[in-house]
Amino acid sequence: MPFRLGRAAPGEAWAIEALDRLRLLDLMPSFDPSEPPSPRMIPLSPSTLPLLEDFGREMQERQHEAGGLMRSAYGKARGLVLRLSLVLEMLWWCGDNATAATPVVISDRAWLKAAGFVSDYLMPMAERVYGDAAAQPIDRHAATLARWIRKHRAAEVHVRKMVREVRLPGLTDAGAVHEAAEALIEAGWLVKDQQTGKAGRQRAGYRVNPAVWADLA
Repeated sequence: MPFRLGRAAPGEAWAIEALDRLRLLDLMPSFDPSEPPSPRMIPLSPSTLPLLEDFGREMQERQHEAGGLMRSAYGKARGLVLRLSLVLEMLWWCGDNATAATPVVISDRAWLKAAGFVSDYLMPMAERVYGDAAAQPIDRHAATLARWIRKHRAAEVHVRKMVREVRLPGLTDAGAVHEAAEALIEAGWLVKDQQTGKAGRQRAGYRVNPAVWADLA
């Protein structure tokens, strides 16, 4: 969705009142009067335990297939879902205007929402972030140039224009543009094209392979 500034004031008073309900949570009293109260444990509902096992095994399988930082990310996914599910359960309780009872278990609903968020959003985003971090600069620059070509449906890439006018991240000098273009030549995206400009000078450029648009259709 295109960015648009909101016109309605946020419900600050409602949010403060809702989150203030967290202060109503009671600690677990100690059997020993000399000991201070302890935090109250909120377990998963029994029906959620098989779902947790299935999710944990799936993350383990992905972890075995991954490398580098993604192995660590998959290893932490199960614990992340557990913490997020408790946060969701408490936020729903805070936002309930009715006099709802304090949660005593993490519901299937909260756990499934948290698991879906981690599996379908956080892990794919981690793969992109860690993949870009591990990629060589020339690979990142080639990907940047490819995205520009696709976005603008460019028929050709002129080095001077890319440096002086477009100025993509990492592609602000002719050498970097040439390196990225050469990588896209190997990938079948570009074809080298020397054109004659003003005063008979050769203008370095690359033609976009028409087959690219067929593949992206």
